[in-house]
Amino acid sequence: MKYAAICVKKNGDKSEIVLVKGEQKFIDEIAHTKEENEKAAEKDNSIEKIYFRNIVMPCGKGKENETIWKSALYYSFDGVEYNKVYEDNATAGRWVGVKHGVFCSHIGAGEGGYVKVNYFKYLGD
Repeated sequence: MKYAAICVKKNGDKSEIVLVKGEQKFIDEIAHTKEENEKAAEKDNSIEKIYFRNIVMPCGKGKENETIWKSALYYSFDGVEYNKVYEDNATAGRWVGVKHGVFCSHIGAGEGGYVKVNYFKYLGD
């Protein structure tokens, strides 16, 4: 199973857009995960909004006539010009489907961090 996520990481006075991608395989019901992070962009912390887009569309049929889906992840600092950071085909396996979510995590002791989401907009047939 392949997976990917776009993350925002604060690093001092900069914010980084980071692509996290990985693959998980199960051998004898034990998960083996290989994951890597790639910095896609860096901005100063004066940026107030970051826009994300995930486009999922059918792109063909598999060997058992199942639909193969293509998923692409994008980010934008202005909501107009989007930068693609990931694209791959989603194939049936242990996990099926595209999951969307927003979360906030904090590294270190104590409390900290927050995320403010104005809206989610789903478009489809």
